[in-house]
Amino acid sequence: MARNAFAIRTSETSSPDEVFSRYFAPEVLSILPQDLFATSALVLRSAPGGGKTSLLRIFTPGPLIQVIRNRNLSPYDEIYRSLTQLGVVKEGSAHAFGILVPCASGYAEIGPQLEERTSRPLFRALVNVRLILRTLRALCMLYDLDYPNGLSAITCDYAKALLDEGPIPRTEDLGALRDWAADIESRCLAQLDAVGNASVDLPLHMHFDAVLWLSQVSFKVHGRLVAARPIAMFDDVHRLRPWQRALLYKELLDHRSGTSVWFAERTDVINPSELLTGAIPRRDFEEVRIEQAWSNARPKQYVDFVTSIADRRMVQMRTELESFGDSLSNSVTDHATRDSVAKALPKLEQEIRKLAAGTSLFDQWIANAETYDAEPFSKAVEWTKIGILIARERQKSQRLLELVPLSEEEREARTGSGVSAAAERFVCTNLGLPYFYGIERVVRLSSYNVEEFLQICAVLYEHIYAQRITRSRSSAPVSVSATSQNIALAKLANKRVKELPRLFTLGLQAQRIIEAAGQMCREKTYAPNAPYAPGVTGIALSSQDREALVKAGRDGPGNPYFELASTISACVAQNLFEVRDNHRQDNKMWVVLYLNRLFCVHYNLVYHIGGWQRVSLRRLQDWSRGVMPRANHEITLV
Repeated sequence: MARNAFAIRTSETSSPDEVFSRYFAPEVLSILPQDLFATSALVLRSAPGGGKTSLLRIFTPGPLIQVIRNRNLSPYDEIYRSLTQLGVVKEGSAHAFGILVPCASGYAEIGPQLEERTSRPLFRALVNVRLILRTLRALCMLYDLDYPNGLSAITCDYAKALLDEGPIPRTEDLGALRDWAADIESRCLAQLDAVGNASVDLPLHMHFDAVLWLSQVSFKVHGRLVAARPIAMFDDVHRLRPWQRALLYKELLDHRSGTSVWFAERTDVINPSELLTGAIPRRDFEEVRIEQAWSNARPKQYVDFVTSIADRRMVQMRTELESFGDSLSNSVTDHATRDSVAKALPKLEQEIRKLAAGTSLFDQWIANAETYDAEPFSKAVEWTKIGILIARERQKSQRLLELVPLSEEEREARTGSGVSAAAERFVCTNLGLPYFYGIERVVRLSSYNVEEFLQICAVLYEHIYAQRITRSRSSAPVSVSATSQNIALAKLANKRVKELPRLFTLGLQAQRIIEAAGQMCREKTYAPNAPYAPGVTGIALSSQDREALVKAGRDGPGNPYFELASTISACVAQNLFEVRDNHRQDNKMWVVLYLNRLFCVHYNLVYHIGGWQRVSLRRLQDWSRGVMPRANHEITLV
C-alpha cells in the first residue's frame, strides 16, 4: 500500500520547513489571542496531539521564511494573511520571530545529586545559554546567513535596563557571546555527566537573565536595524522536573522585561487541583487550552481547520483525489439499506400503533404518518419520532383523559432537533444501520484533537485507497460506504477502549469509569421517551463535589478522594473527557465531563454533545474500583 500520509506527523523537527509550511493549516491561528503581544506571556496547553508544537513552529524563522517568500502562491497566501492579522509579518518581512527552546533534553538530568542551592542556579544557567544560542541561530536563519560565521554581519546595541543585569555579558561581539554561551552549556552538561559532588567551577545563575537580555538588545544586519521582535518559546515544558517547571513559571509568567515568552505543555503535567479549578492563577498572561478553544469557537471553524489538514494530506500523497471528505459517503440510503428498511417498516408502524392504542389522542399523528411520502429511512425516522412523543405523552396521565386528538401543530411544537436526532439514532441501532459516517461526523469524533483526527483519517484512508485501486479502470468516483466507515470506526473505538490501562498510570481506573459512564449513557439514551434527546453523553460534578476533588488534589494521598481526583484529572489531560466548566442549570453550577466522541462509537451513543447526568463522588469512586451498583435494573448515580 502507498505511504499513508495521515500517519505522518509534520510538526516534528525532522520534517523540512518547506514541507511543514506547505501543509500547515492556518485556521489554527484563529484560536490565539487577537492582540498577540498585549501580555508578556502565553501558555498553550492541550492533550497529546493537540497541535502545540505545530502552532509554535510556524513562528520560527524556517517556516516563516517559506511563507514570506511564497506569499503570493497557494497555500502560503492563506498562512501569510493569517500571520499578517496577528502582526507577525507585514509588507513581505517578518515583524516577529520565534526562538524555539525544547525542554525535552538535558534539563531533567539536573536532579537529586545536587543540592537545591546548586541545582536551581544550574538549571537557570542552562536555560539562559540555550536561549541565547538559539536566538543567534534564529537570527542567522531569518536573514539567510551561515551560522556561526554569519554572526560577523550582525551588530547589536543594548538599552539601559531598570532591572538588575545578570551574568550574561552585554557585548557587541556576538561571536564572542556565542563562544561564552557554548562554554557555559558544555560546563553544565559536563557536570551532569560527572559523578559525585558539584564542581567548584559550576556556572550558577540567580535568575533567567536571557529574557531580560532579549528585551535590552537590538540587532542590525549589514547595518540595517532588525525590526522583528523575538518570542522566547519553551516547548514540552511537561518534560521538566516539577520543581523546574514551577521555577520557570514563577519567574517568567509575570516578568516585566517586555519580551514575549510562550510556554507549551501537555495538560497531563498539571496538578489535579490546578486542572479541576480550570487554570493556575492568571495575572499578566494568557492561557489557551486548545481543545476548549476549538469547542468554544463558531461551529464550522474546527471543521474547516481539520478538513483543510486532511485535504493537504491527500494532495501530499499525489493521488488524483484532492478532497478527503468527498471520498466518504454522506448517505446511509443505498439500495441495500432502502430494501432493508422497507421490509422493517411494517413492523415498526405496528409497534407505534400499538403504543397509541386505547386513546384517540394520537389519531391525527398516526394518520399523518401513514400518508407521509418519503424514502423508507426517512419514514422510519418519522414513525420513531411519533413513538418518542407518544411515550412522553403517556407519562402525563392526565393528558390521556382528553378527548380531542392532538393536532399536527402540537406535534411539531413538541418535536425539536433533539427528538429528530434521537429518532435517527434509535432507527440505526434497532435496524442495524450505520450511524457514524460522513466527514462532519468523522470530524466530531476527534474531540477537537488533531492527532486523534489524523488517526481516524488514517484508518478510513485505507478504505479510500482500496476503493481507488479496485476502481482504477472505472470512471465511478471513489466513495467509501457508510457501512464501511461505521465498521472501521467501531474497530478503532474498541481498540482505544482496550488500550486505556496501558495509556497512563491510572489507565485501569480510567477505563472502569469510562465503561460505567458509557453504559449509563446508553441506558439513558435509549429510554423509549428519549428524555435527554438526542441522548446522554456525559456526567456532571456539582460545585461541591468539584471543590472536594480540588481539596483532595491539594491534600495528597492522605485524602480518600486523592486517587479519584488524579484519575479524573488524567482523563481530562488525555482528552478522554471533554470539559465544560461553569455550566449553569437549575440555578446551580456544574462541571460537565462529556465522553470523548470516539467512545460514543463504542457505546452506540449519539455523536452530538448531548445531555448529562449528575454522578456523586461516592459513585465515581465505586466505578473506578470496578463496582457498578444498580437499582431497578439501572446503574445508580448517587
